[in-house]
Amino acid sequence: MFIYHNGAEKNLDMTNYSLINLFNWFYNIQNIIAINVLIIIFVLIAILFLIYTLKKEIKLRQEIDRRRKIAEDALQESENRYRKIVENQTDFLLHSLPDTTITYANRSLCEALGVTLNQIVGKKWLDFANREDLEKDVFQEILKLTPDLPNFVAENRDQRSNGEIGWTHWLNQGIFNEHGELVEIQSVGRDITHLKLVEIALRHNEERLRLVTENMRDLVCLHEINGKYLYVTPSSQFLLGYHPEELMGQNLESFLHENDYLHVLQKLSLLSNLEASLMPLVYRMRKKTGDYVWLETLIQPILNKEGEISHLQSTSRDVSERILMEQKLKHDALYDSLTGLGNRTLLINRLEQTLKQIKRSSMLAMAVLFLDLDNFKFINDSLGHLIGDKLLKVIATKLIKCVREVDLVARLGGDEFVILLEKINRVDEAICIASRILNTLATSIVIDDREIFVTTSIGIVLGNHYYDHAEELIRDADLAMYQAKSQGKGCYAIL
Repeated sequence: MFIYHNGAEKNLDMTNYSLINLFNWFYNIQNIIAINVLIIIFVLIAILFLIYTLKKEIKLRQEIDRRRKIAEDALQESENRYRKIVENQTDFLLHSLPDTTITYANRSLCEALGVTLNQIVGKKWLDFANREDLEKDVFQEILKLTPDLPNFVAENRDQRSNGEIGWTHWLNQGIFNEHGELVEIQSVGRDITHLKLVEIALRHNEERLRLVTENMRDLVCLHEINGKYLYVTPSSQFLLGYHPEELMGQNLESFLHENDYLHVLQKLSLLSNLEASLMPLVYRMRKKTGDYVWLETLIQPILNKEGEISHLQSTSRDVSERILMEQKLKHDALYDSLTGLGNRTLLINRLEQTLKQIKRSSMLAMAVLFLDLDNFKFINDSLGHLIGDKLLKVIATKLIKCVREVDLVARLGGDEFVILLEKINRVDEAICIASRILNTLATSIVIDDREIFVTTSIGIVLGNHYYDHAEELIRDADLAMYQAKSQGKGCYAIL
């Protein structure tokens, strides 16, 4: 039994062991399956995540590519626009290395110089621009460029495609790297040929004008409205003795003759009338020596944009000789050349003026005395014309002393004299003066050691409003004088 028992027990143990092993195997198989399932799940999840990530990456790359394409298109469009702007820019664009080797030039510059882009790239500024202009300023300015002062402006001449010389105004910008080294010069130029030609022509005109103004005898001035000198040509030294700087800031009025002061001011007040401004103004101006010179001046107003007078321009010339000649001619036309007394013309003018005054006022009157020397022809023939002329001069002086300052003594010719007594209302006033003349001439006159006695016959007529013309008064006074001669000479007669 014991053996059996042990064998059965052993079989039971074996059975239990087998079951345990089977259970363990099954358990292990389950674990393996579970692990494999988990692995498969993880792999699937990883694959799904990878697929998701790849899809997302693909979409991201597609979006990036799309955006890059948009950016590239926009950049290309911007470049095209910029290129069109640059190529169609009328200003000149130029890129150069620091040694002025050209790396780019736009179409406008190439066309102006008559070259293509390929022909200009690699060339230097000296191949196109004027050497004198570059060596004078430009090269020195390039050497002065710094990151703090990267700009400079220059002008130079260049040879244009049409064979003519052109002018260009350049604005140059230095480009520096991170080490502060100049790596490029970018330049923008503008064709200023027309402006330069105008400037040159203006400079030539100014030079010609300067030569004219410095050598002209006329005085050309610019004034403020009040007459103050702003500009004076050098001719002021010749004309007035003043250096131009001595007149600057001075007023015209300070140099005027006192008798011309009001006349000039009245003329200046009429400058708003263009016709009046073109009329010549004649006046006396004081020279540095203190003497006065006669000037004839044309004053032209200068208008601003509003049409208002802002300045005055005057042109003056010395007319002293002309004025003196005119004064002499006027004097000769009105005064006797021998005695200096008024002549017939002056007498007629004064008589006519006095008659007009009498016509306007019946209270006024005048007297006319007609004098004729007695036996003057005998004296003239016997002693000679020279003595006769001297005698007439002495008598003229004596007659002037016998009348008032307002009265006029005139010589009609030969030995005939006429005296106009103004504001004489009674005939006895005229008689008093006639008597004075007779008494004065009653004394002898000594000429060249010769004692000469001379008398005169005087005709008196009282002028009033019944007379219309001067000749009527002279006629009646002449008739009265002949009455005096018929009475025995050396006396007066009243008509």
